Amino acid sequence: MKSPLAAWPAFVVLILALRWCAQEQHPNFEIHTERGQTTFHIGERIALKLRFTSPNDTGYSILTWGFDRDRPNGLESFELNPSSGWADPQATYWAYAGFPPFKASLTPARPFLVSKPLDGSVDLNEWVRFDQPGVYTLKLRSERVSTNDTRLVIPLESNTIELQIVPATPEWQQAQLEAIRLKIDSRNVQDSDYDTSVAALRYLATPGAIEVITAQLSVGHNANACRVGLLGLPGSMHNVAIQSMKKRLNEPDYPITGMFYDTMLVLGLTLDSNKESFQRQVQTANANLLQVVSVSARDKSPAARAETMQTLQEFGEWR
Repeated sequence: MKSPLAAWPAFVVLILALRWCAQEQHPNFEIHTERGQTTFHIGERIALKLRFTSPNDTGYSILTWGFDRDRPNGLESFELNPSSGWADPQATYWAYAGFPPFKASLTPARPFLVSKPLDGSVDLNEWVRFDQPGVYTLKLRSERVSTNDTRLVIPLESNTIELQIVPATPEWQQAQLEAIRLKIDSRNVQDSDYDTSVAALRYLATPGAIEVITAQLSVGHNANACRVGLLGLPGSMHNVAIQSMKKRLNEPDYPITGMFYDTMLVLGLTLDSNKESFQRQVQTANANLLQVVSVSARDKSPAARAETMQTLQEFGEWR
């Protein structure tokens, strides 16, 4: 007769197998960098690929949109260590814009199927600006998956990746800028490399890049990307950007659009935790900028003046 202990190893294997199966029933969330690159220069575009997979066809739903940063907080949050050496590039803008928190539970989702993983992409630079070289670890948390039966959001945590951030040499920055200029000058907006080049431009944060960005800020296809690039500049470059934009103010054929005005206004602000103080700062900055743009409108060509006057009316009635 066998001892009861003889069956113990098989019992352990069964328990471990059951636990493994249970774990496999949860959705999975993975991140990696584009092309597996792990070393980046300060100011270099860091493209992340996100993949969500479901364990079955019946248990879960998933939100399929919202990868780009169009709100202060969205469906993904970023955990970066160490906690110093980097900053949120758009913190001042979101304090100014005053968006309400995003409610994922109020947004329609689609069935989450095993056969259809959800792939997304995001530029880490929209959320994180590296200001110091070093080795950083990154993981994301996502709230885009929910259960079908209870409609509860299932928080998912990604794997951790390591990024090595190195200083940007003037030679590297100049080579990047020249390559970007060639692509932008081609004007082939149907080329995916064109959009990639514009994205790379907006994170470069050099005086030369800023000049190209402000020139492109009135171009419809590029305007929003250029706005993000200017708003994400480190504080030390804000005055460089403002001076470049002042030059555009004096160009007769350069229209002052609402996006141009809004961007220039935010660049002159200093983030303040006191909401009332920050609001007073915004009002003062708006009054001053209205006067500056009004003066510039006098020497604009008819078409540029018409658009500039429309912007003045919009922001003169605002706040």
